[in-house]
Amino acid sequence: MSRTLGRFLIYFVVFFILIMIFGSIFKPSDLGVDGIVRALVISSASAIGWTLVEKNFGKK
Repeated sequence: MSRTLGRFLIYFVVFFILIMIFGSIFKPSDLGVDGIVRALVISSASAIGWTLVEKNFGKK
């Protein structure tokens, strides 16, 4: 359980940082509160997806 939670947090932070970097490069005007909330939602959904797929279909 702690390994899964750790992977989720790592993926979440990585996705959030990447989304913020690409957002600041391509749409700097969209980095207000709405942009940050959007990045949080997308990164959490992506991290959940990656964690579940890795847990269910990973090598055993």
